[in-house]
Amino acid sequence: MVDLFTQLDDSNDGVLDREEMAQFITDIVKSMGLSAAPTAETLEEIFCDVDYDGNEEVTLKEMEGFLKELIEKTYKSIIKKYS
Repeated sequence: MVDLFTQLDDSNDGVLDREEMAQFITDIVKSMGLSAAPTAETLEEIFCDVDYDGNEEVTLKEMEGFLKELIEKTYKSIIKKYS
């Protein structure tokens, strides 16, 4: 996880800003084979959801929480689909 976070942190300041998070989310969407890019509004919503403390930066801990939640939601969706 630290390696991923470090790769996403283009500015090397130890946190992710809106632009770095937007690129990460856009890359996730592309990797899922979805053709539509996320809108600026969607990217802002996600950033605010991930930035739990509202300080305008995403820390490693916040990123870990976001990814854990994303994995749990995806897992539940898959289980529901095939149950």
